[in-house]
Amino acid sequence: MTTNDDYIPNEIADFHDFVITLIEVTALHVPGTARPWGYTNTEFEALESDAEAFKDAYDLANPAGKKKSRTPSQTKDMNEKKDVCEKTIRDFVNTWLAYNIAVTNPDKMDMNLTVFDTVPSPVPVPGTKPFVFKLDTSETARHKIQMREEGSTSGGLPEGMNGLEIRSKVGGAAPLTPEECPNQLLPTRASVTINYSTADSGKRVFYYARYLNSKNQPGPWSIMFSAIIP
Repeated sequence: MTTNDDYIPNEIADFHDFVITLIEVTALHVPGTARPWGYTNTEFEALESDAEAFKDAYDLANPAGKKKSRTPSQTKDMNEKKDVCEKTIRDFVNTWLAYNIAVTNPDKMDMNLTVFDTVPSPVPVPGTKPFVFKLDTSETARHKIQMREEGSTSGGLPEGMNGLEIRSKVGGAAPLTPEECPNQLLPTRASVTINYSTADSGKRVFYYARYLNSKNQPGPWSIMFSAIIP
């Protein structure tokens, strides 16, 4: 998760306010302050200089907030100073603020900078079952199985799921539990093609399936389903 994916405001008035805040906060962390962030006075002064040049051009092009009175040359100068200031800010932020462990997330939020959530979101344990909405036996010695989430009308794997575990048993009596099925498949898609030997044609295959998340944690087993090998 991120906050303010691109922290540079689009509107020039918002950019003006952003620049003022950035300079005010970073000035509190130059060398010699209680909590310096590592940049030198010279590096901060270069940032401050381009910020002041933009602010002066902005104020000239917006006398008393009346932008209608600005001249084309004032607008051009303001936009050019903004472009220079924005590049300086991006370089300064990337070098000294974005990845600096001394700059906390609350510090970044004070400056309206991007905040990255470094704590991974928890992976949900599967809570639903797959069910078969199509089992194609039109080809010799082959089953084509399409599954979807129980209660859903759309195909594919549910969000957060990494794949399926399919257990199967060829021929004989129907298994009472998935553990009685000796064959295992771990497909990463909800559509699965399973090939069999032609020697097994006419035998019934019994299946169970369940979802696996990215940690291979399983969900509940589906109801048993079966089909004859063509």
